[in-house]
Amino acid sequence: MKTQLTTAILFTVLLLCGCNKKYISTPPVQSNQDEALAAADFNGKIITDVTFATGKDWHGYMDTLKMDIYFPAAIIGATAYPLIVSIHGGAFETGDKREIINACRIMASRGYIVAAINYRVGWDFIKKSDPDHCLSDTATLAEAWYRAQQDARAALRFLVANAAKYTIATDWIFVEGASAGAETALGIVYLPQDSADRYMPGISDTLGLLDYAGNNLTNTYKIKGIASMWGAMRSPYLITPQNAVPTIFFHGELDSGEPFDVDHYWHCENFPIGYGSQPLFYRLKSLGIPAVAHIDPLARHGAYSTSFRENNIACFFDGIITGHPQVGYYTTPVPNCP
Repeated sequence: MKTQLTTAILFTVLLLCGCNKKYISTPPVQSNQDEALAAADFNGKIITDVTFATGKDWHGYMDTLKMDIYFPAAIIGATAYPLIVSIHGGAFETGDKREIINACRIMASRGYIVAAINYRVGWDFIKKSDPDHCLSDTATLAEAWYRAQQDARAALRFLVANAAKYTIATDWIFVEGASAGAETALGIVYLPQDSADRYMPGISDTLGLLDYAGNNLTNTYKIKGIASMWGAMRSPYLITPQNAVPTIFFHGELDSGEPFDVDHYWHCENFPIGYGSQPLFYRLKSLGIPAVAHIDPLARHGAYSTSFRENNIACFFDGIITGHPQVGYYTTPVPNCP
């Protein structure tokens, strides 16, 4: 049965994404109208506002967490589809799943079930000039980061528990995110509880454990690939031979919030040091793990168009499923697919 399911998944991916054809990328710079047109052909199904967890926000009020689930337009002999959990950005202070509608439509059109999740946001963030960011309360930032981790993991447990209902192939689960969403996606794989407690002493005593919050589900999952868009981590050595998974990165070298290489977040010395896409890419490369980096030397926070990113991410994930993942480090807007 498992062999039949895997064959069906591969057949679906090949047909929907055109992996047996030459990959054609959308140009990297698009207007807002172009971005809307990039997803205009989507005619799949969307289920909105599915509740998956609850939890207290940073003010202590209960928050109900919801996701939108996107489905491919047609069933092509498959009983289940690979899953992407998509996580919005917003500096852990703001943001909503509705901001990534086009990205989710593109990925569903490429043959994936896509779950766009909300998570608890909010911390004492000062939003004036760049130097004023440095006056923000980094302790409340750590708590916001931790809550996002709890919520993303609760979403994954919920989706695995309801895999049959949502036609999800639990052998193929991927995560993607931008900015704070990228940090959350990376943390799901690379920051276990003991590391979180080491970086943020006492936080689990205050907010509970990472994998046991939001709902009572105990389902497990294994992430097969990550897409990190201008994200960073506390150390590349959190990536080990035991936990490393194929990852595709997008980043601008001039990013002043999430460092491209190694720096304090927002260049604020009282903020933690972050390791961005460049050192994370080379860490994976040193371990022999497939990785792709699209680096724009002239971009700041945000790089490349939605269509360029999502189509390259889809092709990278397709390669993982078919056993032929891409590798490469690009500083010009060329696709990672052959």
